[in-house]
Amino acid sequence: MVPARLVATLGVAAAFTVAGGCGDDDGGPTTSQGPTAEELTFCATHIDTETAVRAAFGGGAGPAAEELDALLEQWVERAPAEVQGDVETQVEILRDALESGDTSFLEQGSDYRQANDRVDEFLVRNCPTDVVEVSGVDDAFVGLPAELPANVPLGVVFSNDGEEPHELVLLRMEEGEEPADMLDLPFAEAQRRADASGTSLLREPGGTDHHVVRLEPGRYAAVCFIPAGTTSEDSLGDGPPHAAEGMIGEFTVG
Repeated sequence: MVPARLVATLGVAAAFTVAGGCGDDDGGPTTSQGPTAEELTFCATHIDTETAVRAAFGGGAGPAAEELDALLEQWVERAPAEVQGDVETQVEILRDALESGDTSFLEQGSDYRQANDRVDEFLVRNCPTDVVEVSGVDDAFVGLPAELPANVPLGVVFSNDGEEPHELVLLRMEEGEEPADMLDLPFAEAQRRADASGTSLLREPGGTDHHVVRLEPGRYAAVCFIPAGTTSEDSLGDGPPHAAEGMIGEFTVG
């Protein structure tokens, strides 16, 4: 999504403090009252649009221009009033970037990323029936559940309670793989898997990130690839990845 992340292709894939969004005592997801039909439709369109845009900027075989344009139109048309302006801002910027190839809109503090953050916060509050909160400290993920539901909108909230920037990247593991194996993946393969999950959440110390995802069944690793000694997205440290210091975990989606 952004230069300091493993996924440097899109700021939409970006969890948090959400009203009523505390995790269960067992670390599992919180179940809310449930979204409206309008919110579910917008959520599904949002996830589909993010998937298509990641593919378009990821250097692989992205969607046809007509298909992507239709998704962007639907994204705007189905946006609730509270986030209509933010969705319109993102679509305008994305169209300019697709035409020019300029990805500077992903930089920290950009209009795109601020609008994206507001939409993600809205979605986590209103879209999923399940919300999971995970916090990052300097040597561990806290609150990562053992199991999550598959193929449903899932709100993820990542809070950075450490002293350095941290990220939460979800990678689907293949048969026989263990979380530690993710550290040895070639960059392109790690990025492909992160793109597939749609989840790469990054925040500075004290910050929070929100996102809604739809995960396929399987075993997943949660990883922070940011190197120790990092002070900002633009100033990476030269130490080992935080995952090597304990910021790595595993859960099952089914």
